[in-house]
Formats: sequence, C-alpha cells, structure tokens
Amino acid sequence: MTDRYERRALPVIGVPECTDCGSCCFNAHPAYIRIFERDAELIGAQLESYSVMLDGKRYMRFENGRCVALRLDSATGSVGCSIYAIRPDVCRSLERGSGECRSQLEMKWSRREAAFVALTASSADA
Repeated sequence: MTDRYERRALPVIGVPECTDCGSCCFNAHPAYIRIFERDAELIGAQLESYSVMLDGKRYMRFENGRCVALRLDSATGSVGCSIYAIRPDVCRSLERGSGECRSQLEMKWSRREAAFVALTASSADA
C-alpha cells in the first residue's frame, strides 16, 4: 500500500521531450533565472559569459527573449542547453511533465516557434 502523500509522477502524455521543447528557457524578464553561489561554482569559468549582475544579484543572461545557454538547431528543430551538466538548480528542479512544466509549455510554446522562424529567416539571409 502506498502512502497517500507519496509523490507520484504525472503522466507525460502530450509533453514533448525537453530537447524538443525548451519553452521554459524563454522569458522577457532579465531577472528570470537566479544564479546562487552553488550555481556560480558549478558554472565556473563560463559564469561571466552566461550571466549578468542586476541589483547585486546574478542571473542567467537573456538575449532575444531566451536564455543564452539555449541552443536552437534549425535543421532538426531540436533545442539544447549548452551548459546542461552545470545548469543552475532552478533549471534542474523543473521536471518534465510537472505542473510547472506544463504551464511553461502552454504559455511559451509560441515564443519557441517564433525563435525558430527568426533563426530560419536569418539563415536564409546569410
């Protein structure tokens, strides 16, 4: 018999693999992903290129409405985190299929799609 308070994973039906999504990596607010001391230690020498200081606190840097660590592959339509192994704790804690994941997916999928359209357009211009 299971404990009624046991945490159960939600089914991930309808939720794409993280490498096919990346919706959680989009935001217009520059203070979206906070980097704490433990995160800064993990990111190490790459910290300056991936982060910004705002009001004395460190955050992941965002450009064009997305985290600079997010890589988009227009050929495959996949996404990936260039610092996945050393990503901040807040990123690690977001579980695929969780309520927060589903919320991010619903709110931000169109931003992901727009980023691919822009990427494809800029590749065509080059």
